[in-house]
Amino acid sequence: MAKSIREQIIDALLTRAATITTDNGYTCNMGDNAQWAVKTIDPDDLPACVVWPQAEDVAREYGDTVAMMPVRIEALNLIGAGAPGQMVEQMLADLITAFDGGAAISAYIENCKYIRGGADEYPDPGAEAVAAFIEIEITYRTAAGNPYST
Repeated sequence: MAKSIREQIIDALLTRAATITTDNGYTCNMGDNAQWAVKTIDPDDLPACVVWPQAEDVAREYGDTVAMMPVRIEALNLIGAGAPGQMVEQMLADLITAFDGGAAISAYIENCKYIRGGADEYPDPGAEAVAAFIEIEITYRTAAGNPYST
């Protein structure tokens, strides 16, 4: 079955997440384990990147549906010998570099802007992992009543 425009955009976000590796100039290899809306990741599977599409707002414009889809993207990594605060900032920078903008992510994306990011909280002493996130807002268009067509 065909994929909706929204699902194709989510696939493109996952493809972009998979590029976040040190071989591509990033500070972390979270792209080696890019996931779609996975709530629990085993520490043995870190580093990882999780893409969380959220409920979208829509408007009608000249017979089209214009959707604004918020997406939360999380980066997770083992603390190891690194300082958690510094790791958060490096992962945040990697996420912003990979996702802010959007035109190169998918031809269906009309606009992609970075809204906010950082750490929800910093890990307690002795914790295994650290996380950072960004939230982006993606604007895209479909034919009115047809999420499979532009």
